[in-house]
Amino acid sequence: MRSFSPDSQSWLVADIGGTNSRCAVLQGPFSPAHKLRFFRNADYPDLAALLRTYLAEFGEKQPRRAALAIAAPIHGDEIRMINLDWAFNRQALAGELNLDFLSVINDFEAIAHALPVFREEDLELVGRATSPAHGNRGVLGAGTGLGVAGWIETAGRPAIVRGEGGHMTLAARNANEADIIARLRDRHGHCSAERVLSGNGLIDLHRAMHGEEVSAAEHITGGTDAQSRATMEQFFRFFADVAGDVALVLGAVGGIYIAGGIITDHVKLFRMSDFRQRFEDKGRYSAYLAKIPTWVITNRTPGIKGLSAYIDTL
Repeated sequence: MRSFSPDSQSWLVADIGGTNSRCAVLQGPFSPAHKLRFFRNADYPDLAALLRTYLAEFGEKQPRRAALAIAAPIHGDEIRMINLDWAFNRQALAGELNLDFLSVINDFEAIAHALPVFREEDLELVGRATSPAHGNRGVLGAGTGLGVAGWIETAGRPAIVRGEGGHMTLAARNANEADIIARLRDRHGHCSAERVLSGNGLIDLHRAMHGEEVSAAEHITGGTDAQSRATMEQFFRFFADVAGDVALVLGAVGGIYIAGGIITDHVKLFRMSDFRQRFEDKGRYSAYLAKIPTWVITNRTPGIKGLSAYIDTL
């Protein structure tokens, strides 16, 4: 097999999360990802240093066009990440990396572009509802933060809805949950969904429920003790509430797709939870939600797949 060498039509694509990043080169829209590499953000002082490290292996044949998916709100050329102390100017970064063209979008906006092109092997169904042929779709995922986006069916080109839905106010269903959220409000002020549905949020949830300090979310996700199991079960309940809200807001009859390592790395545990029952439990709209399928995205690089679809729109 001939080794891959980028040319003038190639694209650098990178999915930059709050903890880890993934880089690849594409020959064009919907093409396979070449030279896929994974990076720990903590190993680099800034985004430019990480991307320079990746591009160095191509020498003078590096791609001259790039599309980046960033875990940050995107408004203009000045971009500051929320869960990582990185900031950059889009035009300045393009110059520093010797790029002729650079586009930057939100990381969950990128995943939304991938929703209609995921294959069966990229997904795992949770619940019995199956996807209809048409309809709006939503995606959310808990990792370093909580991302939310939507894919909206239109008569022409589909529309992508991006936003900061992860920062919606988290609601309680009962007195016990109200007590948990009250403890989180005492610590943080506003208790957003991301205050619970993220890596640090899982630690905070465990503290609020049990008064126990843990140093990393992995101690909870991998724990077999009763307290860790109870924390995970409550995490899935809160996640179901938010997923159901997103489905209602978007009219996501085409399905809700779930990304983010906390759930995608623990699909078996997630499937055993009461997520689906809680997702559907919306009073007069329970029957509406019962028809909406929920899929866990098992593809390891959904942001890269989304970027491959996104560059087709440029």
